[in-house]
Amino acid sequence: MRSVPRSPEWAIIVPTVWQLSVGSDVSEWRFAETSEYAELCVGMDWLPLLADSIRDIRRGMGDNSIGDTDRGSLALWFWW
Repeated sequence: MRSVPRSPEWAIIVPTVWQLSVGSDVSEWRFAETSEYAELCVGMDWLPLLADSIRDIRRGMGDNSIGDTDRGSLALWFWW
């Protein structure tokens, strides 16, 4: 998905701690909404896309998101 959310329904959440873990299910994507900390658990299928998105920031690219929002989790947005 490539766009910047402009809906007033979107909240900006700025946690101070981010925990990243790899789940046992290869297709797992779990990213819950909390203001205290961000916990992202991904399966192996998501790791290449996550790494590419981080590399894109270093290249000056952004405004995209990744994630499986169909299961009630949040998408992870990348802005530069």
